[in-house]
Amino acid sequence: MQHTSLRIWLAPVLIILVGALGWRFWPWRTVTPPHEIRSSGTIEATEVLISPKISGRLCALKVDEGSVVHAGDLIAQLETEEQDAQANAAHAALEHATAQWEAAHNGNRPEQIAQARAQLAQAQATVAGAYAALLNAREDYHKVTALKEQVDAAKTHYDAMVAARIQTQEALHLTQEGTRSQQIEQARAAVEQAQVVLDHDQKDYGRMETLFKEGAISRQQWDAAVAQRNASHALLAQAQAHLADLVAGARPQEIREASMAVLQADANVEGARLELKNAQEAFNDRLDARARYDAAAANYQATQAQERAAKAGLDLLLAGTRSEDLRAAQEAVRQARANLDYAQTQIANARITAPIDGVINTKVNDCCLKTAACPRDGKHFPIPGLRG
Repeated sequence: MQHTSLRIWLAPVLIILVGALGWRFWPWRTVTPPHEIRSSGTIEATEVLISPKISGRLCALKVDEGSVVHAGDLIAQLETEEQDAQANAAHAALEHATAQWEAAHNGNRPEQIAQARAQLAQAQATVAGAYAALLNAREDYHKVTALKEQVDAAKTHYDAMVAARIQTQEALHLTQEGTRSQQIEQARAAVEQAQVVLDHDQKDYGRMETLFKEGAISRQQWDAAVAQRNASHALLAQAQAHLADLVAGARPQEIREASMAVLQADANVEGARLELKNAQEAFNDRLDARARYDAAAANYQATQAQERAAKAGLDLLLAGTRSEDLRAAQEAVRQARANLDYAQTQIANARITAPIDGVINTKVNDCCLKTAACPRDGKHFPIPGLRG
């Protein structure tokens, strides 16, 4: 339930000491003992103005008009929920600061140093494991280059086998149809072209052989050059045989041989295709080696940073507490204690008490405390003053 705030003024308190002499001088008193003297006059009393030292919600009013109070009696009570929370927080902060100061003053315990040593050893073991993983990832990454060269060599071999099959198929066709003059001319041109290709591949073979012996190229590159030269030799031999067959004319045996050559070429193409397929699959399996290598390198750097942090922590424990850290811990304790004292003072100021003996007066002035409804039952408590 939400309550409307009400501006209520806590009156300055007028406390007037009233003694037995006041009773004796009331004007309506008619009987005067022989040993007393009757007289009229004005009784002067001490007036004390009271107002709260803090602002807050009024939750308890302990007096009414005309109530007799003694010095120290509770007149009204303000809410202290916020001040209580501040005091609890200040008390916890003081305990924490005190513990920190005691730890700094007493120095590091042996078990703390032992734990720091164990953490450093663990960090060093982690670094060693990360370095081993990095080496493995780097080796896998380097294998990717070799696998790519194997794929290229397999592709070259496959293309050569396909070309050879085409030639055997053409040779069979020519054998079956018989020889014509233009076919013989074409065969001679094929022989000349095959010779040119072989001469080129032979020169390249010699160059690659020198480079391989010097260690400038890999085994795979050398094998590719050998395969290319051999393929050129085979093409030239086939071209020469084809020309010879055309010149001599086809025989039934030659037709059967040509047919067998086509079958063999088909088998060679299939073998080359499977070789290329296997090389490509092996290469594709290694394509993520770069990502694994980068991840292993990043992990190795992270473990090195952890090792440095663990070593710095151990060195700090072995060095002990610095004098400036000890002074800072002492200052933190002093500040926390001051905060707690202030919070407890605010709680004490929430109690409005009578400073002297007297009677509650209802006089209200404009110097006072702004209050509000009590949150427990929603009632508004007027604050009377003190009177003598």
